Amino acid sequence: MWNRADFNLQLRILFVIFVGSQKEMSSTKQEDNNRKLLEELNRTRQLMMKNTGASGRQLALESNISRCDPRTVQLVNNLDSQTPITFIPTNSQHNNTILPVFPRFPPTTS
Repeated sequence: MWNRADFNLQLRILFVIFVGSQKEMSSTKQEDNNRKLLEELNRTRQLMMKNTGASGRQLALESNISRCDPRTVQLVNNLDSQTPITFIPTNSQHNNTILPVFPRFPPTTS
């Protein structure tokens, strides 16, 4: 499973490779290399989001599933498959049957 430290380490390594190789390439090769690096970073980010989002959703659903009606659970399952935002089913007194939970990343310090 990926964690934020692994992602930051990989990002730093790719940046060092990019900066080091930037000096010795022509502009077209440099553009191709930039594109490849960005694609790799995007794939890594998507894998991280998929892995961390799935584990968090399972925990939230298991803890709250017994308190909610089946329609709410079905709605949460459909929303989870369509968006990166996590939805948690709740049994609220204020008619909030699902709550959106947006991912929070701490600011990186240089």
